[in-house]
This record gives sequence, C-alpha cells and structure tokens, in this order.
Amino acid sequence: MKKYMYIFLFLLSFMLVLSACNKGNSSTEDAQAVYTQAAATVAAQLTEMADEKGTSTPTVTITASPTAKYTEEASATETKDQTTATEVHPTIPSKCSNIADFVADITYPDGAQVLPGESFTKIWQMINNGTCTWNSDYLVIFIDGDDLGAPAETPLTTGIEVPAGMLINISIDLIAPETPGTYTAYFKFKTADGDIFGINSDGLTSFYVTIEVVEPTPEPTNTSVPTETPTPTATREAVATEASSP
Repeated sequence: MKKYMYIFLFLLSFMLVLSACNKGNSSTEDAQAVYTQAAATVAAQLTEMADEKGTSTPTVTITASPTAKYTEEASATETKDQTTATEVHPTIPSKCSNIADFVADITYPDGAQVLPGESFTKIWQMINNGTCTWNSDYLVIFIDGDDLGAPAETPLTTGIEVPAGMLINISIDLIAPETPGTYTAYFKFKTADGDIFGINSDGLTSFYVTIEVVEPTPEPTNTSVPTETPTPTATREAVATEASSP
C-alpha cells in the first residue's frame, strides 16, 4: 500500500511540475488539456499496479488549479514607464499688423486754392502705428474720387525703412483740373503681399487731398486819362511891361 502511495505522490508531483510549466501559456484550454492528460496517466498507472497485485484500483480525484488568463488588456497594464511625456508644439509667430495714422498736412491743406492746370505736390505726415516695418515695397495707391493726375501706384518710401512708431512724410505729385471747382482724391497703402490698409485704429479709412480750382485774378488795368500840362500864355500886363522896357 505504501508503494502505491509513493507512486501516487510521485505522479502528483509530476502533475504539479507540468502545471508550473504551462502557467505562462495564454490559453486556458491548453492548460486544462494538460491536467486531463496527467490525470489519465495517473489513473492508468494505478490501474496497472492494481491489476498486478490483484487489488482494487484506488480512486484518485485531481482538482486542476486555476490557470492565469492573460489578455492584451492585462498585458498592457503590466509594468509601465510612469514618466509622462509633454508634447511640445512649435510657436508660430503671428503676422504683423499694418496701420497708419494721419498727423498733419505739410502742404495744401483742405480747400487750398490752385489755378487751373497747375502742378502741385501734396505732402502728408503719417505715423506707423502698426507692428510691421514699412519699406520701398509698400505703395501709395489711388482709391477713389478725382484722380488729379495721380499715378495708380507710388512707392511709399525711397530706400528707407519706417519701423513702428516712426513719422514719415508722404508726397504725391498732382495736377489741378482745368475747370474751376472743388476736387478730392482718396488714397490708401498697399503691402508687397497685396494687402491694402489705411489710417485710424481700424486701418480701413482712406486719406485724401481736397483742393479748390479758381480762375486767376486779372491784373489791374490803369484806365485814368493823363492830364495835359497847359502851355503858358503871355498876359497884357506882361506884354506892356516888356514894351516899356528900355
């Protein structure tokens, strides 16, 4: 009987070894098959020994230990690097702004009188109130009104740069119409990228020139008749005096 017990313990130990070897398998059904096979082997060995000794076959009950079930989700929750990576986004600089403000009329203030067909140069003083730096790529463009012979586009500067906060005098060569009257021409700025802007805080207002064309004043003409100087005439007294002289 002790011999059977030793054999039984040996086979049971063998089953436990098989259980440990199959513990890492991901399939529960494979592990169960191993247990079933081992149990069958133990039963066969006990039956064979019982037949040899002519004794009854002892009943062996084998309880399979639970097999760990590994899933993708469980594997994902195993040891992780706890360091949280901070995603860095590059800073994209914002586009600068273009705004001008009117400061003063340097020449030909509103309503200045000019003669028909007279050539004149209008000069405004402006300040760069935006954040962009102006250069010769910026243009002064005619927008609306009476063109007064203004070119469609005129360079804002002549080779100089105008940073934010700097004053600049802007000049346009114009020609007065031949007919007397009041005339106004409107202008704005244009960037190298084709953006159009004006003055004031919204950067949308046009700046302008207003003139009054008048007829020339005629030169005064001298219409007075010159007075003739009378010729001296001899009197009787003078003649008598002259005759009585020795």
